[in-house]
Amino acid sequence: MASPKITSTLFAQLVEQAPGRVRKRLDSDPQAANQWLWTAMDQGWVIQANEEMVHLRPSDGQDAAISSLSELGCTCLLSPKCFHILACCSVLEICSNPSVESSPCDASAEEHGLDDSTKFLDVSEKLRGAARNAMECLDCLLRVGARNAGILLQTDLLRSAHKCRASEFVSLSNALISIVEGIRRMRTQSDEADSAALFEDLVFALWAAKSASDQERIPRWMIGQTRRSYYPLDVRKVRGVLAEPIFTRSGYAGVSVLLQDVHQGKLYSVNEIRPGDASLIQQAYLGGIELGGIIEEARWLCRSSYSVQGLTASDDGRLGKGKDAKWGKTKSSSNSPSESEGSLGNFGMPLEAQIAGLKRWLKVAKDARPAGWDVLQVTGEVRGAYRDCLVIELANGGGLWRLGIPIDSAQLEYRRNFELLARCPGLRLRWYCRLRLDGMHFADALAVQGDLGLGSAEQETVSVRLDFPEGWNGICNLGLDRLERHYLIGIKPQGEEYDRTEGSHALEDPSKFVRSIERRVTGMLLGGTESLPAIGSKTLERDCAGLKKLGLSYGTILLEQLSIQGHSNHSQFPQFRVSEGKDSERKVGEFDGGITTTYLACAKYLEGFKSALLF
Repeated sequence: MASPKITSTLFAQLVEQAPGRVRKRLDSDPQAANQWLWTAMDQGWVIQANEEMVHLRPSDGQDAAISSLSELGCTCLLSPKCFHILACCSVLEICSNPSVESSPCDASAEEHGLDDSTKFLDVSEKLRGAARNAMECLDCLLRVGARNAGILLQTDLLRSAHKCRASEFVSLSNALISIVEGIRRMRTQSDEADSAALFEDLVFALWAAKSASDQERIPRWMIGQTRRSYYPLDVRKVRGVLAEPIFTRSGYAGVSVLLQDVHQGKLYSVNEIRPGDASLIQQAYLGGIELGGIIEEARWLCRSSYSVQGLTASDDGRLGKGKDAKWGKTKSSSNSPSESEGSLGNFGMPLEAQIAGLKRWLKVAKDARPAGWDVLQVTGEVRGAYRDCLVIELANGGGLWRLGIPIDSAQLEYRRNFELLARCPGLRLRWYCRLRLDGMHFADALAVQGDLGLGSAEQETVSVRLDFPEGWNGICNLGLDRLERHYLIGIKPQGEEYDRTEGSHALEDPSKFVRSIERRVTGMLLGGTESLPAIGSKTLERDCAGLKKLGLSYGTILLEQLSIQGHSNHSQFPQFRVSEGKDSERKVGEFDGGITTTYLACAKYLEGFKSALLF
């Protein structure tokens, strides 16, 4: 059974109707419901909450979200305003209100004021109002910090997300809901808490909200869409590239298969994703995906070539699975681009050109980026392990790179495969990896092929080599296929840590030069303005002196301005006040927004600095 969900509007209603003492009790113990016994029933869930019993019964079926008070019940006398219901609902996955989610975001160009030639959208007053409301809520979050963001502030963020969805600002609505989920995991000290992901969601939300608040027109992709629009695709033949596991913070799991147009080299994806935990990943990988008139397993789809007709695709490169599409497997003996006729696309370029091609997508929302936009193909030789990464040396003098694990889960094969490959210094492979934007010469390894630059006779003479099992078609999806020791010829009995004495500078991260700014914006996200160093303090002077020494004068200005605004008298910012529990109450007065703008400037400065290192 899928994990239970609740709509954002219902959760906000529960919080607002609950007595103050109930909200304070939940803020003091946000993990209370996780300590109770949850039992899945045919029509919902039953939770044994100490002496009381809570019932969650979605009226539209087990997979539907709880959307009304009639679907909730508790045996205590205060139901539905009791602590038990509120605690149980506070740990449920939050989703958008279905009635709003189905709003027609893809209306005509005339209705939206869209100029087809520039792909920009006129900002309506309704949308601008929703964006400004989001800015106010985010300002409160930055002042108190995620760890102190109690149930009332979370409710304000959810209300704001609902307003954004109602005004068809889908991307901002999704970001706000994701922020609330990140706050919950942070406050409950969940193993799935991710401060980096929370920071990324916050920065996008600030950027999108400020753009819509200040500008008359914004890019269409910034708005997002509730439903993907599919258009006809003139593609005749595709080949599999790789398959990777998908496991999201919002509770979805499955597999994504990356395919390539043989003639044009463009990448597309076919996804099989459902609500659930990581156990669904192998089911999706070994199970069938319905593609037009055929059903194909993901493990073969990523290793085969197909002749296709009548395909459709969305703007982000996701292929449709409609019955009108015709798929037929070809008799090609290999799906490797180097052994097939046609275009290699981005993969046929040198590494520098591949990386340069990614730059234009960094300023675009995630949902608008095409499939495989950040996937690189490189040839490199294993040098050993460095912390939890593999170290490879790229061919043709490309230097040392770190390859990390995309999803570190015991139910996936990444870590076991990495440990095995780390014992094979000298093993030369072709790597498919996703570029990491938080470090230089850093990527996540997705799949490997044999070094196709070597002939079969040459491969027999190398001291260390990988013999793929029959049926793998020369490729291993590192998160889904398990490498066995006997596949590796010349493996060492024990692995060794990579010796940093030679070429160690390549493993260092130059972004450490702006670590002081990164530390302050992350600290403010988690702990609020109280985490910022005081004006004139030795800590701030040391950070600014380090930036000045490196010639980063603008970074110094931003860091000083952030501390000045963070420690200014709160009476100058009457849009909020802080209660004894450090949770924001209802906003009053006019919104200033100065500290949110400075915070966003710091985040964009970090992004620009790291991008300059990467490109």
